[in-house]
Amino acid sequence: MTFEFLKFISYTALWAWVLSDIVSRYAVPYIERFFDALDEMANVNTDNGKGQYYFRKTITVLIQIIFAICLTYVMTSWSVWCILRCVLYTQTPDVSRPLFFITGGICCVLSLGSAARATTHKNFLSVVPYVVAMGAFVVFSLNYEPIRKSFPWLIKFVGLYPLFFPE
Repeated sequence: MTFEFLKFISYTALWAWVLSDIVSRYAVPYIERFFDALDEMANVNTDNGKGQYYFRKTITVLIQIIFAICLTYVMTSWSVWCILRCVLYTQTPDVSRPLFFITGGICCVLSLGSAARATTHKNFLSVVPYVVAMGAFVVFSLNYEPIRKSFPWLIKFVGLYPLFFPE
């Protein structure tokens, strides 16, 4: 094993642990409260009849969909960060790319899985952001074009801007 791989795995594993711990302890309880509040809002009895109930239910489902899309983008940025770190460390030709991408993928998926496991509100819209972010690692590591379009700020942050946007 090379020193570069040890540097990569220690840094990536540390941030994977930090991300899973922070999301599980601090973000998930607020997300749970948000979903509980939306469920309460949808299930309030009204005197206006079923029309008001279906209107509230539709609005809460739309809010949940918008929130799930935003959370998916945030969680997918973690997958993209892991991919960009793999690309950053595999710039020299003597480096084994599969080794870096497999270990980066394992760190990415384990941290996202830990955060998803902490979610107690198990409906489709509360779990799908984590599942999509896990799958994004594989999809984005095979094709970098969506990263260029959706996460240019992250490319600049990691320091791969000239590589991904050649002049």
